[in-house]
Amino acid sequence: DTARCPAEILRSNAHALEFADSRLKRDREIVISALVQDGSSLSFALDSVRNDDIFMISAIAKQPCVLQYASERLRSNQEVVLGAVKSDGKAIIYASQDLKNDTEFMRRVVQLNPSCFEHLSESHRSNRSVAMLAVQLDGSTLKHVAGLLVADKEVAMAAVRH
Repeated sequence: DTARCPAEILRSNAHALEFADSRLKRDREIVISALVQDGSSLSFALDSVRNDDIFMISAIAKQPCVLQYASERLRSNQEVVLGAVKSDGKAIIYASQDLKNDTEFMRRVVQLNPSCFEHLSESHRSNRSVAMLAVQLDGSTLKHVAGLLVADKEVAMAAVRH
């Protein structure tokens, strides 16, 4: 390994980015290589890279959960969040609080990827319209329904049909 340059090492060991020179931490090609291996490596990139909207949108397309390292502006952007959630329902947990509080947006998210339903707040999982949409698209989401809807016969029947 001693003959390999730092850039080569970073391409094969994402966590080496933590100890890399700042020149390498700002190299977008190296950062992308690292985050494809492990999205958490993005936390070691320079702020100038993480604040680059074009770079971050590209990074989120490759690893949806790197949304957690994006600026508040990007985490509040409906299209960016929908793109992340389309590939990985868990990415919804990194959306801005404003988006997570928006019931209509949560309906769009569930429509796009029902697997995100389990990652929604309890208030959305107990919201009849959100829960019905989820179970109609994927009956297995019934196990994540919350509140009084757990005993709701109509919600259970919709899940069984789908």
